[in-house]
Amino acid sequence: MVTVHDMTYERFPELFGTEDPVISQKKETITRADKIIAISEKTKADIIDIYGLSGSNIEVIYHGHSLHPENAEAVEGLPEKYILYVGQRFHYKNFDRFLEAFAMVHKWNPEIKLVCTGGGFSRDEMSRIKMLGLEGAVSSRFVSDNQLAYLYQHALCFVFPSLYEGFGIPVLEAFASGCPVLLSNASCFPEVGGDAALYFDPYNPEEMAKTIESVVSDSNLRTQMIQRGHERVKAFSWDKTAAQTAEFYKK
Repeated sequence: MVTVHDMTYERFPELFGTEDPVISQKKETITRADKIIAISEKTKADIIDIYGLSGSNIEVIYHGHSLHPENAEAVEGLPEKYILYVGQRFHYKNFDRFLEAFAMVHKWNPEIKLVCTGGGFSRDEMSRIKMLGLEGAVSSRFVSDNQLAYLYQHALCFVFPSLYEGFGIPVLEAFASGCPVLLSNASCFPEVGGDAALYFDPYNPEEMAKTIESVVSDSNLRTQMIQRGHERVKAFSWDKTAAQTAEFYKK
């Protein structure tokens, strides 16, 4: 029995190198497994496509989230109006195109800032921010889970521009925290976000920017998205994950 969280190495081998042992180790582990848990239908489809499996021994069991919005802890010094980005920013996370999109949004609405979590900016990122004229408009913070809940609660929206994810737990965190969610239309995102999120082409910064603008400029739309997010997140929980995993193991 094995649980597969994503097929990032296999979908983007150029980012990791074909000699990375993870690729060969995963292939041996997955193809020899009697039963396989995939954390999304997209991950299941990728396993079938990449390894030529029938899929008859693969069960999809979704993740939950562990954030507790009711325990939100204030974060000082936040901009009055900001967009939130959560997580790592390298390679397939598509942060560079997202910065291009935000530069357009910031030009249209100079009062709107970008707040990021997931570590400080690299030298290359700082150069990119400067080149786009975003100095002073973009900040990075390291926060606790309770502070992260606060960031979600006070953001105009949360944007997840990644080219690929196995699931995307921050989507559920944002839904639970009452934050409008904007997602890449790639990978598993439509599967997880359903009709509670808005979607954009992750390869098109202008479309991304227009989607963001449609949300930050419309308080009624944000209210509707928050309501839909609260309903959507009810379909996911770690209790459900645990129960389905236990049942699959019993089989």
